Amino acid sequence: MKRSAVVLLAILMSLTACTGGGDEPSAAAPSASASASVGADPTARSVDGDVEVWDLTGDPSDASFGIGKAEPRADYGGDEPRAVRFELEGGSIQLDLSDLTFYHEGDVFAFLSRTAEIPPDQLAEGYRDLLEALDVDRASADAFEAELAGAPTDQTGQVTVSYPDEIRLGDWTLAVSAAISPAVGTGVLTVSAGYRPLLVG
Repeated sequence: MKRSAVVLLAILMSLTACTGGGDEPSAAAPSASASASVGADPTARSVDGDVEVWDLTGDPSDASFGIGKAEPRADYGGDEPRAVRFELEGGSIQLDLSDLTFYHEGDVFAFLSRTAEIPPDQLAEGYRDLLEALDVDRASADAFEAELAGAPTDQTGQVTVSYPDEIRLGDWTLAVSAAISPAVGTGVLTVSAGYRPLLVG
C-alpha cells in the first residue's frame, strides 16, 4: 500500500473513533452549502427536493468535492442536520448528516460523515438501516442492540459497533460505525469511505 493511502486511512480511522458521547468537537463548516476551504461549488453535489445528493459514481477530483489548493480537505456542515444521499456504483445510502468532510491525500480520496447526536433507539435503528441499504449481514446490529439494552444508564464508557468486514461499492470501500455513551443519552452514526484505498507499489 502506498504511503499516502496508509496516512489517509489512518486519519479516517482516528476520526471515526472520535464519535459519540457528545464531547467531541465538530469538523463542520458554518453552513451546509459552503465549504470551509474554497468558494467553488463541488461538481459532484446536487439537490433532489430536500435531499443533498453526492454522485460518487465517477472518478473523484478536487473539483468534485470542492477541495481547494490551500488544504487537502473540504468541510460541509450546518446548524441543523440535513438529508444527504450518496450515490455509488451498485447502490446508495441516505442519512441525516450534521458533518461531512472530503479529503485528498496523494492518490487517495476519502470522506467522513456523521449524524447529529441521536437517542439510543434511533441510533440502533439507523445502524441497522444502513446495513440493510448496503445489503450486508446484520449480525453486528443485533449485537449492538443487545449491548445497548444491557448497558447501565449511568455508564460513561461508550458502547460502540463497527461493521467487521470490508464493504465495497464500485471503487469505494466503506466503513460504518456507531457509538454512544449511555450516561449522555445520545450518540452518532458514522460512515467513512476511501476511493481505491488498497493501492500497491
